[in-house]
Amino acid sequence: MTPRRWVVAAAAAPATAALAAALAVGGVAWGMWHASAPFAGGSVASGDLRLTAQAPVWNRVVPEEGLVPLTPGDVTMPGDVIRVTLPVTTYLRGDNLAAALTLRASDVVPGVPTEVTYHVEAPGGALAGPSDGEAALGEPVAVEGLAGSDGGTEARWVVVVDVRVLGEYTWAPDDEPTRGAWDVRGLRVTLDQVREGPGFVTREGGTP
Repeated sequence: MTPRRWVVAAAAAPATAALAAALAVGGVAWGMWHASAPFAGGSVASGDLRLTAQAPVWNRVVPEEGLVPLTPGDVTMPGDVIRVTLPVTTYLRGDNLAAALTLRASDVVPGVPTEVTYHVEAPGGALAGPSDGEAALGEPVAVEGLAGSDGGTEARWVVVVDVRVLGEYTWAPDDEPTRGAWDVRGLRVTLDQVREGPGFVTREGGTP
């Protein structure tokens, strides 16, 4: 009898460098300040937001074992949690300029239902945001220190993405191809200007 196995999706495609580049290219969002323009009583200074990303790291979250590195050819199944860790560097230049990081995703595993949440950590591993631990897709995360200055402020962060594989188990012959390859290009991190939160001061001198 031919051995049978659970088949859902193949994990971690081998083109890691290309996937990281896709994240870096897709991860820039310009702020609402676009240019300098004179007006009565002064001028409006332009702001600058930049976001760059390093290569992502893939791991499987295994109870009682922690993080287990994922390699090309590994297979995932419903109930698995895959963690994608993405180091990013932000640069903000501008007076009273604050920003937030936002993760969006589409078709991370084509044809396979998933649930994606994320949070932002400081380089040492401390939680930077959100305060309740996890954010949903499309939910901006404003963290302390993600603010600009006249001379420009650079900071490093780690975006930690947890992808939970949903759906029903299916059986397939051992030699049958898997149903879908993981595609990190479905994940997009953006840096967006915000008008509230850490680093933003209202006209009255307080925070919203």
